Amino acid sequence: MKTLAFNLNIHKYYLLKKYRFFDIGNDNFYFDEPSTRSAIESAERTCLKPALEMLLAMVRRYKRKFRFSITVSGPVMQLIEQSCPYTLQLLKQLANTGMVEFVASPYNHSLAGVNDIEEFRRQIRTSVSEIQRLFGVTPETVQNSDLIYTDSIGRTAYEEGFKVMLVQPETRSLEVKGSDYLYFHPTAQRLKIVTQNSNYSMLFENALKDGHLFTPEYLVEQLGTNASGGDILFASLNSEYLDGTKYNNRDVLLLVKSFVEKILESKLFKFDIPSQAIQKMQPIGPYKLPDPVPGLNYPTYLAPWLGNDLQREAFTKLNALKERMKIAANPTLQIIWQRLQCSDYFYFMSDGYLDDTKQNIVTNPFGTPYNAFITYMNIIGDFERRVNLTVENTTVEQLSDKQIADSIKYYQARIKELKQEYQKRSALK
Repeated sequence: MKTLAFNLNIHKYYLLKKYRFFDIGNDNFYFDEPSTRSAIESAERTCLKPALEMLLAMVRRYKRKFRFSITVSGPVMQLIEQSCPYTLQLLKQLANTGMVEFVASPYNHSLAGVNDIEEFRRQIRTSVSEIQRLFGVTPETVQNSDLIYTDSIGRTAYEEGFKVMLVQPETRSLEVKGSDYLYFHPTAQRLKIVTQNSNYSMLFENALKDGHLFTPEYLVEQLGTNASGGDILFASLNSEYLDGTKYNNRDVLLLVKSFVEKILESKLFKFDIPSQAIQKMQPIGPYKLPDPVPGLNYPTYLAPWLGNDLQREAFTKLNALKERMKIAANPTLQIIWQRLQCSDYFYFMSDGYLDDTKQNIVTNPFGTPYNAFITYMNIIGDFERRVNLTVENTTVEQLSDKQIADSIKYYQARIKELKQEYQKRSALK
């Protein structure tokens, strides 16, 4: 009997204001707080509340026969705690059943794992502590933002004590078998790697977009067709697909309910959570995916976020500030810095993944990739100005011991750069 590991992703981001070039130096507020609050309240009403109520009822009805995992990003944890107390209670009740596993992820839904593994580690720790505080459980499974993965990300997950990592499969790392098999990290074999079955995830998403074309019976039939010979089928679903007001289809929750019932009736599959499922399986081999080589183009699996010049320029500009942020003794700037790392802002600069003709569940709030880029770069420009002023005006007494050490490293590196430039200019004279 094959295992189905379904994961529900719940994620929202802080909406940015329409920030113009002439606002730089005049407007210190970058986020559209009222619209952000309205968006999460709307999501609770049309999606989160009815979906979580249904899932809770099903978990209680079927007990150990129906189990799944949930990934709740840091931004949405903040927004739910601030504005959606009922949704927060539903998530707590799901955690209390013991049938739902909460998966840790980078708290700010960032791309830190790509180029700043220590920031990735810090955000994972924050995610764990917030899940413990809000839901009373300790995650044993982790995923990176958007299931992005490399060997160093997996190694860090192992060092942080996780048993399982959920990943998006990448062709070069699956040379033999493919998805639906359990793997292990090549240098940290206790960390098990579970790869998403992208075919089935997309099939299920399409069914929710238009329930008239896909019956629960058909989905169960396709489940067997799309699954390979492996033991575990992992499918990930964004919570937006459970919004019955989208695509003129108000029967999405009924479809999900009927699908679960048909799966259980078939007796060909069983539901389980990742940390429990792996205990009954043997991995077939290592899952290897080397890190991107610095200075070269980003690999294809990062294309949705870093695939064009606009995205890479914005990402470079953001990360140019990270050393100064370590010595900026200003809590407000630290909060802004964390929010601005969200991968959604780079995704909205993409010119190939938000085609409306494909009925993508995600819409671009900026209208065009170029507008997304201009808004973000204007904000980064003003934010950089404020960071520089803060660093210049910060006294030694205001710095922590770590900030003092980071300051020494920063200025040593800066002095080295200046010396090299001076020597280069002197040689030309």
